[in-house]
Amino acid sequence: MYNKKYISTFLSNEKENIYLNYLRDSTLLDQLSRQYKQKYTEKADAYYLCLKESLDHYVAMLIHNNPDFLQTREFYNYTQYLKRLVKNNQVKYKGETLYIEPSTNIIFSYLNKEILSKIYPGNTLNEHKEKNKGIKNRLLSKMKKNDTLTREELNLISRILESQKDFDKNGTVFSDSNYDTFIRYVFNNLDNITATPELLQAILTFMPNNYQEKTEDTRVFLANFMKGKKQTSLAFYNSNIDSVFIQFDRFHNVRLNTFLSTEVSRTYLENDIMFLIFVQCHELSHSYQNKQTNNLFNFESASYEINQYLRAIFNDYNSDRKKNFEGNHDSDEIEIDADQRGWKKCRYFIKKYMKDGKQKERIINNCRKNYEATNCRRAFSIKKDPESKEMLRYLDYDIKKLKEAIEINPEGLKRFAHIAKVFDNSGDIKIDYLMEKKIIDTPVGREICNHILNQYPQELLIKKLSAEGVTSNQILTLLENLVHVPHENALVLRELNNVDLETYKEVTSKYRITEQKENIHYYYFAECTHQFVRFTKILDQLQRNRKVSLPDIKSYYDFFRNYYEEMLQNIKNPNIERINSQLEKFRTSENIYLMNLAVNTINYIRWKNEEASALSDTRSDKNQLNDMLNDLKSQSTASPTTHSRKN
Repeated sequence: MYNKKYISTFLSNEKENIYLNYLRDSTLLDQLSRQYKQKYTEKADAYYLCLKESLDHYVAMLIHNNPDFLQTREFYNYTQYLKRLVKNNQVKYKGETLYIEPSTNIIFSYLNKEILSKIYPGNTLNEHKEKNKGIKNRLLSKMKKNDTLTREELNLISRILESQKDFDKNGTVFSDSNYDTFIRYVFNNLDNITATPELLQAILTFMPNNYQEKTEDTRVFLANFMKGKKQTSLAFYNSNIDSVFIQFDRFHNVRLNTFLSTEVSRTYLENDIMFLIFVQCHELSHSYQNKQTNNLFNFESASYEINQYLRAIFNDYNSDRKKNFEGNHDSDEIEIDADQRGWKKCRYFIKKYMKDGKQKERIINNCRKNYEATNCRRAFSIKKDPESKEMLRYLDYDIKKLKEAIEINPEGLKRFAHIAKVFDNSGDIKIDYLMEKKIIDTPVGREICNHILNQYPQELLIKKLSAEGVTSNQILTLLENLVHVPHENALVLRELNNVDLETYKEVTSKYRITEQKENIHYYYFAECTHQFVRFTKILDQLQRNRKVSLPDIKSYYDFFRNYYEEMLQNIKNPNIERINSQLEKFRTSENIYLMNLAVNTINYIRWKNEEASALSDTRSDKNQLNDMLNDLKSQSTASPTTHSRKN
C-alpha cells in the first residue's frame, strides 16, 4: 500500500502540485532519474532522493484511485522515466546483472502484466522480481544462521531492504522480520564487516522505525547535497520534507568496531558507528519535537516553538548565523533535549541488537552516563548576546529575545500554540496561566518557572498571589510550579558532582565551567540558594497574609529543612566560611523556613564532624566543620518541628 505520509511531504510544503509538474515535464523526470543514479555516492542529493520515492507513491495512489490514469500522457511520461530507473538501479552479483528497481519500487505492485509488458517487452520485469526474491531469501537465511556474507552480498541485501523499507504495517519490527534479522546480523559481526554507503544507508533507513514515537515515516539520507546546495553540517533535520540529512563525506566510511564516541557526552572528533547512530538519533529527536507541536497536551514542544520563532526573526538563530550559532547552539534546549534523547535511544538500540559481552556492557553504561551528563548541561548552559556580549542563563536569553520577536512580529505568535499559552502579545509571561496549569514536569517548563523565580519582581509576584479573588488552588498551582525550580537544580547539582567535566570538552557553550573551573559546584550552590531564598520569602509572605497554611504546603516542609543537607553531602570539602555566612543570616531572620533550614543544616554538619572525628585520633586545628560550629555556638537550639510564630 502506498504511504500517504510520503506523499503529503511535498504536497503540503509546495505552492503547487510538484508531482504533476514532474509528470507533465519529461525533462524534469529525466533530471530526477539522473539524481537517483547518484545514490550511494558523494553526489547524492537528499531532497531529490526523497522526492523520487514520494513521486512513486503518488503515482501508486493515482492508479489505485483512478485506473484511467494509466491512459494519460502523465503516466506515459512516467513509464519512460521508469525505464531509466530500472536501468540505473542495477548491480553486479556473481558476474550477473540484477535489476533491483522491480523488487523495491512500490509502483510495480500496482501494474498488471499487460502494463508491465508495454514498459519492458517480454515481461522480463517479473523474471527479475522472482530472481531478486530468491537471492534475498537465501541471503536472509544465511544471516539468520549467522553465516558469513561477502561484501558483495551485504551490499546487495542492504540495497534491497533499504529501498523496500521492509517493515510490517504497524511500524513494529518483530523478531522474525527481515530488517530485524539484518540489523542483528550486522551488530553481531561488526569486527568482520566493512562499512559501505549501501550498508550504512540501510542502517539509517531502519533507525526511524526503531526510534518510534511518530518518527517512523521520517526518512534518512546519506548525502552531501540538499536541493543542489552543498551542506557543511554533519547532519540536520529538514522539517519541510520530514527527513534527516547525514553528510556523506563525513560518514560514508565509518569505523564499525570502535566506540570511542561514547566516551564523552558530545563529540565531533570520532568517526565510528556509535557516533553515526547517535547523530541520527539526535536528528530524529528533532523530528519528534516537531511532531509534538501538534500535541496540545504535551508542553515540552514549547522549546521547539521558541527556537523556530527566534530562527525566523534573528540572524543569530537562522541557518546563516555561523559564529553566533557555534557559540549558542549547544545551549538551545532543543539541542540538549535531542542529545539526551539520542543517548537514551542509543542505549536501547545497543541493548537490543549488539551481542552480549563486556563491550556491550561498557557501551550501554557510557550511554547512560552521557544521558545524565547531558541533563547536567542545563545547569551551566549560558548564551552570549552577539551584540551586547551579555551572558544569560540559556532560556532567560531566549525569553528576552522572544519578547523582542513578539514585538517585531506579534502575528507570528498565532503559529505557535504552546508558547501562545504562556506568553502574551507583549512577550510577557502569563502568571495567570501558571496559576491554572502545571508546566513544571518538562525541562522547558522548569526553565520558564526558573525565569519567573529569578527575574520576575518578587513584590509583584506576592501582590498577584495576595490579590482578592485568587483561590487557594491557584496559589498552590503556581507554588507547585515554582518549588520544583530549586529542587530540580539541586538534583542536577548532585548529578554534576558525579560527572567528569572532561565529558563537556567539546560542548561549545560552557562559559561557566571555563570561568569557574574548580569552583563550579559552589557557583551552582549559590544559585540554588538564591532561588531557594526567593521562593521561601514568597511563601513566608503568603503565610503572613494567611493565603497559605502549613497543612497546604506540608509536602514541601522536609524539602525546606533538608535542602542544604541534600547538596552538601555531594560536595567534597565544602567551603564552610561561605555556608557559615549564609546560615547566620538565615538563623537570625524572621523567615521560619530559613530558620529551620539553618538549624537543621548546623545539626547535620555537627553529625558529619562527629563522624569524621570518630575515624581519626588526631584533629587539625583548621578543621573547617569544627570552626563553623564554634562560630555558631550561640545558635538557637529550638527544634525545627516545634518552632512556632504568629502569622
